[in-house]
Amino acid sequence: MHKIGIVSTTKAPLAELRNFVIYHLNIGIDYFVLFFDDPTDPGITAFISDKRIHSVACSEQYWANVQRTKPNSIEERQTINLNEGVKWLLTKDCSWILHLDSDELIHLRRPLAYTLSKSKADAIKLPIREAVPARERYNHIFEPNLFRKKPNQFQIRLARKLGCSHSFFQGEYFRAHTASKMIVRIAPTIAKYTIHNAEKSDGELLVEYTNSIELLHYDCIGLPNWKMKWDRRLDGSGRATQMRANRQSQLSLYREAKFSGERQLSLLYRRLYFISTRERLILYSIGLLKRINLRRALFNTKTCSRAPSNNI
Repeated sequence: MHKIGIVSTTKAPLAELRNFVIYHLNIGIDYFVLFFDDPTDPGITAFISDKRIHSVACSEQYWANVQRTKPNSIEERQTINLNEGVKWLLTKDCSWILHLDSDELIHLRRPLAYTLSKSKADAIKLPIREAVPARERYNHIFEPNLFRKKPNQFQIRLARKLGCSHSFFQGEYFRAHTASKMIVRIAPTIAKYTIHNAEKSDGELLVEYTNSIELLHYDCIGLPNWKMKWDRRLDGSGRATQMRANRQSQLSLYREAKFSGERQLSLLYRRLYFISTRERLILYSIGLLKRINLRRALFNTKTCSRAPSNNI
């Protein structure tokens, strides 16, 4: 039996977090370790009756126990929490671990247990897809069904030649992180688990690339979520130290637009995230967009299905 657990450091609205957890339990995830960045988060007690979910309040006492002080950057906190989460998953006999943020889902094209059972690698690298919003308001962030696919250089040149300039920002197609995530085997040979990778103590990490599991990233879906993310960057509560130059430019533009008012924020959000009908058709034809329809029932607590969802 190949048990797998997800570890996540979260500061998400409770409704979003519930969708995130329920969906993954329904597709075959065995356990969750949720680290609440805000020790007063109401979500801490939301899953108390479910023995598959272990919730940890990242209080001053917690940080004093794992190290002297709370790290300033979210990436450092995530990495420490991830390695603490492994300890709990070991008590549940888990053999695989996956670090996800609460705005990420994994999409299965075949049963998860099958893919894990066939792997001989230390880690399984997932292809990343980035959700494309089409409006400023959503009932929940997991509604969009159109995704950007990571481009190669030929596709980038072709897209530009065909006039898809608005789909790129400062030469880049993705708005958020492009590193994707790995499902990593829990083993004594793994010295350290990191957000996007792992470090092995006795040689090079053996990585298997798969198309059977996709990482769906719902970055900044809806204007309110976009504003919340960048406001946290600005006020320091979500300080990130590993943002690439493109992401830093987005933050600078957000800061300027925020100073100018709500209309400018709306215009900037649309410029960065929306894709016109014309460009959608072109990008779809050259393999840079993909439609993935997740079954709504997978977000229902009464569902207990582990079958893959539908893809178009």
